[in-house]
Amino acid sequence: MTDKLERILLMSWDATSPITHDRSGYGHVEFSFHYLHEDGKPRNFRGDRYEVTEQGDSMADLAMRSQVNLKPNEVLLGKGLYGWGIAYRRPFNVDLYDARGMAKTLGKIHRYLDKQIEKYDYPETFAVFVQRIAYCMKITAILEESGKAMSSDNYMRRTYQKSDVGDVRYRIDNLMARHQDVQN
Repeated sequence: MTDKLERILLMSWDATSPITHDRSGYGHVEFSFHYLHEDGKPRNFRGDRYEVTEQGDSMADLAMRSQVNLKPNEVLLGKGLYGWGIAYRRPFNVDLYDARGMAKTLGKIHRYLDKQIEKYDYPETFAVFVQRIAYCMKITAILEESGKAMSSDNYMRRTYQKSDVGDVRYRIDNLMARHQDVQN
């Protein structure tokens, strides 16, 4: 059981952009779940097993991801983001105990999203989707890179800027606008 760790979202980056590119002209924006260590760096939730947080959530390898069309002028302010979802990405060595925890956590998230849809309608953007799940999972902050890093650097060697989770919509739109500026 992981004791009262500050839960954060980490924006996945390559060397220059919040968007990972593939050869087909599409890319992805991804947030993964981590906790904030006392040194200010993100850490994975996984130890020897898929650790379960004090609320019973299995958060190792859990990520929110959106696809983006990389054609010019289609990325500005998140308008090019579509096909978002939440899933366990690249889990390793999942046993029955882990699978039950993963299913329980995804069930919790989807029940929360269903209630939000009844109350507010479907999320109109990826940023709203991320924000809703962040609140459901009691995320307190988001981390984004505050400086350039080599693509080979792991996230432990990078420096980060911490923002309140309430700013996630602004941060996603701002990151997408900066990406658009780099593309033009």
